[in-house]
Amino acid sequence: MIYLHKILPMLLSPLGVALGFLLAFLWTKKRVYGWVALGMLVLPATPLVSERLIQWVEGPYTWQAAESAPEVDAIVVLSGSMDAKVHQGQLHWDMQDGDRLLAGIELIKAQRANRLVFTGGRLPWNPQGETEGLALKRLAVAWGIPEQQIEVSSDAFNTADEAQAVAKLLANTSKRIVLVTSAFHMPRAQQLFQEQGLLVTPWPVDYKQSSDSLTVMHFLPQASALAFSTLMLREAMGRVYYGLKLW
Repeated sequence: MIYLHKILPMLLSPLGVALGFLLAFLWTKKRVYGWVALGMLVLPATPLVSERLIQWVEGPYTWQAAESAPEVDAIVVLSGSMDAKVHQGQLHWDMQDGDRLLAGIELIKAQRANRLVFTGGRLPWNPQGETEGLALKRLAVAWGIPEQQIEVSSDAFNTADEAQAVAKLLANTSKRIVLVTSAFHMPRAQQLFQEQGLLVTPWPVDYKQSSDSLTVMHFLPQASALAFSTLMLREAMGRVYYGLKLW
């Protein structure tokens, strides 16, 4: 089932849908399928479109100073900021975006909590080796956070798993947490953690929105814009799925 959660959004992504219509065009020779395939690639790859999607998914969140956060039982940093790679048979984690880790460190140093919790993120096709949470723990210790203040949850393959694992870890507390994740991911993550009985203060980071003035570049298709559009649409699908599941 976990593979379906990972693969289905790929099939429903702009590229996946475009390939589907391209195959339909090649099979039927109907031009309309070819035009739809082209549109499904060009429109999401246009920065103007991708930035509107980002604004819609991220919502009205704004940056906050760590000192403004409430005092809670734990700072919880979700996985998803590192990329798992296997080199010479060994699993390695490469940092893709350090905003989540840095926010967690800042909140602990601001004494918003005594416990820093990293979730044990793991991909189903990399079942061996350390989790992302353990890799983040090593980095946090290197940045000066005492090891005894850091905890890593049990293995988690998605956000719902993370929420359940953290709820178990904090079962004997008042369950007040500051939840750190990317802004586009926050609404779904907050909903899932609250469903587990946790009292969540959202702490969004890793904003993707751009405040650049409109230029001709906003109308020229770019691979980076297609990647952002795909990411935002994937998150939107996740919200719909969990919304229906929790309804």
